[in-house]
Amino acid sequence: MSPEGERSAVRPRAPTRGCEQSPQRDRRPFGGLSVALGLSTNLRVFFGFMFVIGLAVPFFSTTSMTVLQEAVEQEMQGRVFGFVGIVMAVAMPAGMVVFGPLADRFTVEAVLVASGVVTFLVVAAAVVLPSGRLVMDAATGHAGA
Repeated sequence: MSPEGERSAVRPRAPTRGCEQSPQRDRRPFGGLSVALGLSTNLRVFFGFMFVIGLAVPFFSTTSMTVLQEAVEQEMQGRVFGFVGIVMAVAMPAGMVVFGPLADRFTVEAVLVASGVVTFLVVAAAVVLPSGRLVMDAATGHAGA
């Protein structure tokens, strides 16, 4: 492996199958739905938004995993997907540590709206920053090849 490959496991390479869209496109509904959860006044409407979020998760997850499979070198995929699994397993308890005390201090509705706005800001930063553009160009390059 080249020294460049040792520093970064993720770099563009020839695709084996196409990826139809960028993972950033799939993250936008999560921000909007989180804001909608915070603004809903009826419990049934709240459950409806939660149902839609549950439907959106597989589209986000599938696209993200496909991009990773396409962008990560074959010999590094085990390490990268192992790390992704660890992050996914730690995300729930870490979210509870962060959002639990916030929900005690502020209303749950305010926390949901704020988390939706932060989601939009993170997606916007990923689209605007050069590193985010590089990843998106690599992902769309796989779709076009």
